[in-house]
Amino acid sequence: MSKRITIITLCIAVFGTLCGCGESSSVTLRDDVPTIDISAAIDSAITSDGLITVDESYILGRMKIDTSKCSDYIVRITSIGTAIDEYGIFRTADEAAAAEIASQAETYLERYLASWMEEYRPEEKPKLLAAKVHTVGVYVFYSVMSETDSDAALSALNDLIN
Repeated sequence: MSKRITIITLCIAVFGTLCGCGESSSVTLRDDVPTIDISAAIDSAITSDGLITVDESYILGRMKIDTSKCSDYIVRITSIGTAIDEYGIFRTADEAAAAEIASQAETYLERYLASWMEEYRPEEKPKLLAAKVHTVGVYVFYSVMSETDSDAALSALNDLIN
């Protein structure tokens, strides 16, 4: 009988280990990668050209994003030509702050779309319609670019923090 109990206990232990016994196996994301490093990786991965980094007054004034919730951030916009390409990366202290910044970025994109002038570069509007905000751990990323560039940029971000 004792042998049978030992075997059953051993089977339960092995089965529990294989199934995880309710524990979630989560990937630990890095939270120490400077946004300037992520931006350099994104710039290497995308085809958008002529992007410049904007200062805090642009982010606070035009975008209405509260940078005090961020430990680090970078927003890059097109400086030449008529393309509307831009992206931003915000590193926050925790996931609660990331949720706040993501909400503010969503609001910025909604305002941008609402103020779009239909006669101005209609071929650029699909980029704005497809704009997305992604939260990855303590990082918030948004992009207004082609689908190919947005995917490449998000992949570059994920490669650095995973």
